Amino acid sequence: MGDIVRTTLGPTGMEKMLADTNGMVLITNDTKTILGELGVNLNLLPSARLLREMAVEQNDEFGDGAATAVVLAGELLRNASELFEKGMHPTTVAEGYQLAAQRAATEITNAGIEVAVDDTERLEQVVRTAIAGSGSVEDDASLASLLVTAAEELAAAGDLRWDRLTVKKVPGGTMADSFLTRGNVIEGDPVHAGMPRILEPGRVVCLNANLTPPQLDETSAEQGQVVVRDADEFDSLLDAETETLRSKVESVVESGANAVFSNKSIDERAQQEFADRGILALRRMATSDMENVAHATGADIADPGLVEPTDLGDAVRIEHQTLGGEDVISIETETADRVSLVLRGGTTQSLNEMERAARSGFGALRTLHAEERQFVPGGGAAEIRGSLVLREETNRTNDRQQLAVEAFADALETIPRSLAQNAGLDPVGTVAELRYRHGSGERTVGINALERRTGDVVASGIVDPVGIKRQAVTAAADVVNRIVRIDDVIEAETTDEIE
Repeated sequence: MGDIVRTTLGPTGMEKMLADTNGMVLITNDTKTILGELGVNLNLLPSARLLREMAVEQNDEFGDGAATAVVLAGELLRNASELFEKGMHPTTVAEGYQLAAQRAATEITNAGIEVAVDDTERLEQVVRTAIAGSGSVEDDASLASLLVTAAEELAAAGDLRWDRLTVKKVPGGTMADSFLTRGNVIEGDPVHAGMPRILEPGRVVCLNANLTPPQLDETSAEQGQVVVRDADEFDSLLDAETETLRSKVESVVESGANAVFSNKSIDERAQQEFADRGILALRRMATSDMENVAHATGADIADPGLVEPTDLGDAVRIEHQTLGGEDVISIETETADRVSLVLRGGTTQSLNEMERAARSGFGALRTLHAEERQFVPGGGAAEIRGSLVLREETNRTNDRQQLAVEAFADALETIPRSLAQNAGLDPVGTVAELRYRHGSGERTVGINALERRTGDVVASGIVDPVGIKRQAVTAAADVVNRIVRIDDVIEAETTDEIE
């Protein structure tokens, strides 16, 4: 699994084509996606489940660093196997790995460089490093700028959570056509052609019930039969239905709402009434979309006929527009409780990859906001520095654990070696050069894969958040230590995990 992911590292890494037996094809270099779709029988290879779970947790919590963690874990396991063949006990290997991981994590923390809250250029560099390889350099720069702006908006209104950023994918156009709006962008169009296309401002009501008259059918037989004997009685029945419906519509109108969002049905007579009153209405929305609108605007979920002014939410602007041949409604709000990122691209495959990249970039920004506002040099510089520190540690001890610590140092160098190989550089010569220059005090020297050279990666804008880099090393060591201590696999009677 580590070897599969290794070739995807860096902006010049390759992609994987995943094809299933149904003919579906997926092209991606996202580690979580690759391991999630990998055709591995986890019942026959339960240790593979541990690696996949580690990648998923790294991706879900930090958004980035999953590839580094998996590649490092794979190399640690390979090195541990060689130590076992030399007669070293698994417990000694695990203890050495644990010691090395703690020392490497400490060195990563100490190497952190502060980034100011308003340093937009540096924040965009962090995002571009996280999403490198997902698209062209220009596309990465455009997406990074949008994500930094989104993070600034969301941070001003609260914490950075992925569920506060809505990603809307619209085929057609290019990444340069993507944009950000404060509020929501949802798929749909008004239920009546005569409804307004723009509302400034918007007073929003969200309905969680049918805006239709009550239906009498066989399911309501306990209410008694309704027998219509002539045209007058039929007209009376229609009048009663119309009056019931009108009272519900009037409840909405009197509340002051000019935009109605419903996840249920809206009767044609109500549609006409809303159009005549200049009210925009959507029906049969996805419940999640309606709840997002409610959160963004501050509206309460209400029932038709019971709408109060206090149930309404506020929007600066509501607009019905067409993007890529698709009808969407954009709801712009005063505060950034929700932000929508509209991604444009040529194909659905490319849009899906852009969405995964957006998650990685946003995760990097969230880490900077939630934990230390620090970054470390990227391009394998942090791993080379950690490797040198660990080798210095082994020279000061005669304990058997030094062999495991040295094996950990070797594993760390797999990251810059893979970056060099993926960029078309000589991996052995590049790592040797990085060792020498770091040993001479050049701690910001790493691999600039796009330019296929080594140099000052901080000056080139290749940087990683401290929290992501440290967690990748810690998570890899933790899962490997759990695996190397296993001496047998026993078939259990249930597949449920035993607590």
